[in-house]
Amino acid sequence: MLIEFRVKNFRSIKEEQTLSMAASSDDSLPENTFALTPRNTQSQQLPIHKMRFLKSAVIYGANASGKSNLLSAMHKTFFFLSRPPQLDEDRLAGFAEPFILDKNYRDAPTEITIVFTIGDEDVRHDLHLAVTSRRVIEETLTYYPKGRASTLYSRRYNPDAEKYEYDFPGGNFKGDKIGLEGKTTEKNFFLTVAATFNHPELSRISRWFKSVTPLSGDMLTLRSVRLSESTRLGLIYQKFLSNRPDMAAALRKWLSFADFGIQDYDIRNDISATLGNEPVMSLLHAGNGENSYIDLHRESTGTRRWLALFYQMNQALEGSGILLIDEMSSDLHPLLMEGFFEIFNKASSHAQIICTTHHSSLLGAKILRRDQIWFVEKDETGASHYYSLLDFKPHKARKDEAFMKNYLAGSYGAIPYTLEIDQILDNAFLHSVRGEGK
Repeated sequence: MLIEFRVKNFRSIKEEQTLSMAASSDDSLPENTFALTPRNTQSQQLPIHKMRFLKSAVIYGANASGKSNLLSAMHKTFFFLSRPPQLDEDRLAGFAEPFILDKNYRDAPTEITIVFTIGDEDVRHDLHLAVTSRRVIEETLTYYPKGRASTLYSRRYNPDAEKYEYDFPGGNFKGDKIGLEGKTTEKNFFLTVAATFNHPELSRISRWFKSVTPLSGDMLTLRSVRLSESTRLGLIYQKFLSNRPDMAAALRKWLSFADFGIQDYDIRNDISATLGNEPVMSLLHAGNGENSYIDLHRESTGTRRWLALFYQMNQALEGSGILLIDEMSSDLHPLLMEGFFEIFNKASSHAQIICTTHHSSLLGAKILRRDQIWFVEKDETGASHYYSLLDFKPHKARKDEAFMKNYLAGSYGAIPYTLEIDQILDNAFLHSVRGEGK
């Protein structure tokens, strides 16, 4: 479970920004939150059991405001921490992307802090990373087994001595410290190296990060499924439904909920010169007295996106994982968006979803709490700033406010600052766009 994600000096994010999944004291929509189950009677007294946590968060903002950059930072972090180290690959080149609009930040490390628990367990962990494109500068893992911070390990690069300094205080870290130090290069994380060599605790943490990773390593958005829907989704669902035949009825309900006129689905192996022996998915549509199957590549992008979303949601729900979706509203009707969040919030016990969207209708649907609604704005230096509706200044938004109306009116910020239309539609502009100036 993700409690908090903090990032500094990454793309448009200059100063440290925080996304919190800790619920506020707001008592509205309790089904959108959850609490952790104590391990035993003693752990009931831990501070974490006095908290509730959010099942979902939605981020709004103008185009190019930095919405996607926060999700990208999360995706890259979770991806690298869940994969074994590759000694022949520059793993950090795509991880550290500093804020380039300020010369003081260009050579500074990208810093990430993840506050989390492993699945639905009740022990808090804090992992702090500082990384440049050349090396890991700092890596510290802290946990709270009895409610107080205890460092498992700390690793810092000393530029004067040109070497790493490790610290394993209090005997909290069990295992071959010296051996793991020697196996960890400047471009590797100590956590992933230890997990590769089956360190019990760090292997569990690395596996949890893998449950946060989207459908595939390069898939931050559902649009990636479009690269080869009929075969890609056919492969996914053939394997998924063979392992979980009980999900067939749920999938039919999911498709019918979207009101696409879909009655059923079919997956067959298509032996052809173009596809080879690959599974192809088709959907059964009701017609005028006759039903017909239509191959997935002939379906609308909205249908394919809705179909892909069912699988991703299930993976998150089953593994108490986290689903990251950039521009979730793309190709989906606002009512489907509302339906998805209602379904997810009711079905989730500890799974979470974090997404970006432009669909303001969610703000007026009374399905999100104030602490689930986030905004991002850029300042005059080009740096992104994130804030929740609950914490909005100059006043805190009330429960009964018209969130959608106020947002579109600019009351919460995070909307485009556009020119008046008359300032654009002059004769010179119209001549140019019409191609009359050639």
